Amino acid sequence: MKKETLEKIREAFVKATQVPCRDNLELERCFLELLSQAKTPEEDIPRMDFFLSGLRSSISSREQTMDYIELCTDIMYVTVHIIIWINEKHSEWLERKDAGEGIDAIVFSRCKALISEMLKMLEKADNLVPPIIDDLFGIRYVISNPENGIFLACILAQKIFNVLCCYSRKDRADFIEFIKENFNMSTQERIFRVLEIPFQLKEIRRTDSPDAFDLSKIKDWPKLLKYKVELPTDEDRKILENFVDFMKFYFDPKSNLYQSLHFVLVIPSSSEDMPGAKIEIQFRTENMDYYANNIIAKSHKGKVAQYKKYFRLTLLEIATSKIRAFFGYSVENDLDGIYNPKKFYNRRINSQSFAKAFYNRKKN
Repeated sequence: MKKETLEKIREAFVKATQVPCRDNLELERCFLELLSQAKTPEEDIPRMDFFLSGLRSSISSREQTMDYIELCTDIMYVTVHIIIWINEKHSEWLERKDAGEGIDAIVFSRCKALISEMLKMLEKADNLVPPIIDDLFGIRYVISNPENGIFLACILAQKIFNVLCCYSRKDRADFIEFIKENFNMSTQERIFRVLEIPFQLKEIRRTDSPDAFDLSKIKDWPKLLKYKVELPTDEDRKILENFVDFMKFYFDPKSNLYQSLHFVLVIPSSSEDMPGAKIEIQFRTENMDYYANNIIAKSHKGKVAQYKKYFRLTLLEIATSKIRAFFGYSVENDLDGIYNPKKFYNRRINSQSFAKAFYNRKKN
């Protein structure tokens, strides 16, 4: 986009922050209205149309934030019990060294920061690509086991989707029987209600080539000497061989060493439960998560970074902002998730944490 167009985007955004807004949804609506009225240079009209389309789609999704929070929480409730099921009943899946202790995972969900979403949409629009965002709401599973993290992440991903999407009737039937035998009626009802939703996985692909990664180059990068690159084995790949059309297998690192395993869980438009809903599901080892959050996040370059200044408020603009619950860029001062992701669930689950947990167990 021309600098003139980007300056108009900034002007509309700053004006929107000066209008009394109850939350970031109202801010986004106001921004869309102001931007729709702005005069765009003729050559940038197609790009602006793409961006405005993305904003409308974003508003539609954010209007369902409370429903998404409940849906994510219910999905995580089920997957916590899937981890318990794996750890207690299926040691044969965990025979490799250090896996016998069971899966040790940190599970959390978040809503993408408003500005982060806008930057991504703006980059797509600038390239005349439909600004479709699949990761507005996401759930992440971070494997804390010090060894065989990729193996355990692959096992967990396979079993979660076998159960939720019924890609394996045997796994789903086995899990249901485990829940019926071990947990009380309230737990059963909540889990079975989620299993009635006809979840599917969206077909996705990574856009870069895994061949761009060169492990030898890490030795020449002093800042990364402490970062241990973990690569998937043939055994790991075999676990997820039926999911190759539904994942970005970033366990094969990107050229910047980013690693993660991405899926997009969707609800068909024919469903009565949030038709068309999309939730990004990620699996990482603890090391991968640290690297993504503390190294890549601080060194990210490219067009997305170039757009940041157009959404960055000055201290005076922050002081005169009329957005409720927003007082600055820190997590503590950005309570509605404008510049920071809004986390709404965080839990660690392993064999030890449930060794003496009987609250929702059947009382024999």
